Amino acid sequence: HLHRFQAGCHKLTRMSKYLESQFSLVGSRALVTGASKGIGAQIAIALASSGADLVLLGRSSESLADTKAQVVALGRNASELICDLGDPKSVAALLPKLANESVDILVNNAGKSSCRNG
Repeated sequence: HLHRFQAGCHKLTRMSKYLESQFSLVGSRALVTGASKGIGAQIAIALASSGADLVLLGRSSESLADTKAQVVALGRNASELICDLGDPKSVAALLPKLANESVDILVNNAGKSSCRNG
């Protein structure tokens, strides 16, 4: 049984390396909006786990600190952009900063809806 177990582990290791090579994001840079908590933070961490460097966008540096620390702990680079996407003036101030950022992946996780109930 030990031999079959070891052979199975070897196959899993080969499969894991194959999947890593197919889904590796090493050399890519991703911008994630709403990266300070919830789904946005988890997406940023998952992208970093796959090898991407991150540009984290949130409303404050303090709110992005935990996500940034987790990305850096994974050995990836992380920069921050501060913006409240619900505030047109904040978005306008963000645009010149984005001109200096090169990104390969955009995850638009945050925004403002103009839909109203009633």
